[in-house]
Amino acid sequence: MNEKTIYNARIVTPCGIIENGTVLIYDGRIERIIEDNDNCLPLPGHIDACGKWLLPGFIDIHNDGLEKELQPRPHTDFPFALAFYAFCSRLINHGITTIFHSISFIEGRAGFKSQNNLKEMICSLLVLKRHDPLRHYFHARYDITEPEHCPLIISLMADGAVHLVSLMDHTPGQGQYRNSSYFFRYMKSEFKLKFEEIEKIIAEKKTRHSSDDIERHIRVLASASRYNKIPMASHDDDSVEKVQKMKSLGVRISEFPVDIETAYAAKLAGLYVTVGAPNIIMGKSTSGNLSAIEAVKEDAADIICSDYYAPGMLFSVFALYRIYGIPLPRAVNMVSLIPARAVGLAHDIGSIEEGKKADMMIVSEAEGVPFIEKVFIDGEPVLDKINAKTIDDPRVCVTENSRRKTLDVI
Repeated sequence: MNEKTIYNARIVTPCGIIENGTVLIYDGRIERIIEDNDNCLPLPGHIDACGKWLLPGFIDIHNDGLEKELQPRPHTDFPFALAFYAFCSRLINHGITTIFHSISFIEGRAGFKSQNNLKEMICSLLVLKRHDPLRHYFHARYDITEPEHCPLIISLMADGAVHLVSLMDHTPGQGQYRNSSYFFRYMKSEFKLKFEEIEKIIAEKKTRHSSDDIERHIRVLASASRYNKIPMASHDDDSVEKVQKMKSLGVRISEFPVDIETAYAAKLAGLYVTVGAPNIIMGKSTSGNLSAIEAVKEDAADIICSDYYAPGMLFSVFALYRIYGIPLPRAVNMVSLIPARAVGLAHDIGSIEEGKKADMMIVSEAEGVPFIEKVFIDGEPVLDKINAKTIDDPRVCVTENSRRKTLDVI
């Protein structure tokens, strides 16, 4: 039997905030939430949140960080195990308890892995995740101008190695790079390429984009996703027509729509709209596209992901709350409950509710900046930055049916 109590907490639930609340955890799940601590004392050794926030663990459905950990600079590939565990520790530090590692299936300079390397990397991920407390999932980002990767992704689906598929198209002149100057800027800063080299890449991508194989492979991949019951996302939708096309393929998540009209269209179509935490922090898109803050204010966004910056999730939640007046439960739902719903995990995780797994964190604020003190996965502490107060008093005990009752003092 494994019992734990977190008490004296400001608990953020899907619908509100419980002041001075208590969470009773039994065998890794939330057994009971008590809304009044006045007549409730904890078991020995259990945790006093000292009036700080108790939030659900974050569910990050789009995080490119593992790629950067593997290749911090062009042509510098680090060992996978080293990069994986270093990245995991970073995720826990920022409250991410469920991660969808977003790996791009792209050849050449715009990517960094051949098919053989991709297979090896994914196999390593499936092995290493068994030894890490985080909940690890795999998000396959399929660039539609690279159809040679389609059979590999379908094979991985059949093996149960893929948990989310996104369709992306980074051909300049549409989508994220409607303004081709942003593509030039990105390729130059990221890969140190010359103007002529970038022009050649653009020409190659446009030639591939017009290939008859593109649409056929998209339909095949979408069919395989539906057959294997794997959720699908679209990337950088830029029109109402594209949203409708993506929905017809079975897409349920619209990642980073490029303008507010497309975001509205995605919402109207019943898709979950995802925006990036860095966009909220900076107040704008690095590609000159949709402002995430505008989308949230206009109720045209559902999910916040870290994109490429894991610390951004917590900060963006409190920025929305403290600076822009978004209710804290709504902001928290955008990084927990709603992404859980979008990928089919809400029955088990994503919120502080009775019966769900006890993935939670204690958060304080200092000088206007949120700070994570403790993180729990399945009720077990996986991060403890500050030795929060605990009770270890032999006078405190529990009655026979205490897991369903308030706690008594002898």
